[in-house]
Amino acid sequence: MSGYVLHMDELVVEVPEGFQDHSVQALEWRPDPDTRVTLTIGREPRKNDEGLEDAASRVMAALARRVASFKEDEPLPLEIDLPVVTRRARFRHEGELVYRHIAFVDLEDRLVIVSASSPTKRRDLADEVLMSALRSARVRER
Repeated sequence: MSGYVLHMDELVVEVPEGFQDHSVQALEWRPDPDTRVTLTIGREPRKNDEGLEDAASRVMAALARRVASFKEDEPLPLEIDLPVVTRRARFRHEGELVYRHIAFVDLEDRLVIVSASSPTKRRDLADEVLMSALRSARVRER
């Protein structure tokens, strides 16, 4: 069987041609016992002729509907070799104040959404993790 090779930490598997990867990678880092930083990478097909800014606005609007006390912050500047738009927000989730920095990467046929979250008081860690991930990102041959 050949078509698509999926690489994971534990396995490498082949699936027939035509399968689309809709997986989400969720990684967690605990720099100290009281602080949790997450890095999440997901992907979704592009919606018709939706531009990158419109896609980012759509995802942020959906997040604002799901959480309490949502407030969007100004994006931070980022220069990488991929088309990307970033957004930042703070909100309340399960009683905690959360900070999330999100990058929307345009891969033409799909959108890759990379986000880093942390407690609001440690937003520097989420920013650092996201920026590091994006600066090291390379598109694999498909």
